[in-house]
Amino acid sequence: MHIAKISDFALTLEGSIALLWPQTDEGRAWRSEHIDEFATEFASGVVIEHRYLGDIVNGIHEAGLTIKDVIDTRKTTCLESE
Repeated sequence: MHIAKISDFALTLEGSIALLWPQTDEGRAWRSEHIDEFATEFASGVVIEHRYLGDIVNGIHEAGLTIKDVIDTRKTTCLESE
């Protein structure tokens, strides 16, 4: 039986910010080593401005970690009532 490994991080793109959630012990260790301990958190995720996101994602990948669960809420549509 093949058991899929959970990704180390989940990422949600939210308008002008992104939320990054460490999902594994390795992800949590990377976060504590590379992201300031006083970084803003929301719903247990780290709030990241988009201007820093590329460097953070590159650092995660360079460490051999994975980000597989990416949700881009900026592309969802809202229904407006009349």
